[in-house]
Amino acid sequence: MYIFTDSPTSLNRLLSVNQQWKKPITENFCSPDYQKLVTQLLNTPLFTEIKTEIGWNSMIHINHSPISQYDILTKFAKSEGELPDGILCSAESGENFHGQKNRKWETLIGNIHISIFLKPKITNIRMNRRFLISTVSAILKTIDSLPDLNGKAMVKWPNDIYIEDSKIGGILTRCYSQNNIVRAVVLGIGLNVEATPKIRSDRFTKKTSCIRNFSPLVELKTIFQKLINSLHTHYQLIKSNKDKHLYNFYCNRSLIIGRQCAIYTEDESKAEFVGKVFGFGNDLELLLGNKSTPINNGRLEILDY
Repeated sequence: MYIFTDSPTSLNRLLSVNQQWKKPITENFCSPDYQKLVTQLLNTPLFTEIKTEIGWNSMIHINHSPISQYDILTKFAKSEGELPDGILCSAESGENFHGQKNRKWETLIGNIHISIFLKPKITNIRMNRRFLISTVSAILKTIDSLPDLNGKAMVKWPNDIYIEDSKIGGILTRCYSQNNIVRAVVLGIGLNVEATPKIRSDRFTKKTSCIRNFSPLVELKTIFQKLINSLHTHYQLIKSNKDKHLYNFYCNRSLIIGRQCAIYTEDESKAEFVGKVFGFGNDLELLLGNKSTPINNGRLEILDY
């Protein structure tokens, strides 16, 4: 796996890399678009190559990113740039990172902030839903690997990761198709491992926390390595069309099924739908017991915490 970074010290908090670092001569093995990506993300990149069973093509790690790596990758995806399948981008900290609808995501040292570029080249049937479910499942199974947290992490529809009543992570997915084939996918993942961001509590996110508050001995490096392995495994399931069982896993780990919820669509001060959630449709539409039409989008408030 090729690795580029501006801070080997920062990277070693995620991966143990004992190779010699050198200035990259990217034209020897990278496309012009990949060279452009590296120079956009890193001012003074260093390079090495490691042998690993992780399976990703390459990793670009920055100590402090002033811009969203997810946004940069989506620009490359929109422009149909020639990038390889399986690029991991990570930042120890940064600015201008965001969640859905550009809502601010605070990046703190000790947490995971990664964006991923994929080129699956498979049919685009339910791809957004499948990549969302796959990514959620990979995160939940990573947390399940901690004996004291097995089965305790849940998903709040559609893309937030919770332990008990506290949000610890979130996911972004964007798929790009052409002629019914998915030509590019960009994933964004924020996961609070060792530090809890300070947020203004609202009806949608009442509390935040981090994994360490529930599992005091957890280490960032352990979670990071397990997560990127799990993400790669789940990606291979999608590429081989063996991911159907993940839908049931997502449903079984839902925080909201059987609970009274309110859904806000256009106006976040007024709920448009209120009712008990009894399941999801095939595309993760929300099914309320008192509403015949599925709900495809909106912000969700849990009313019976």
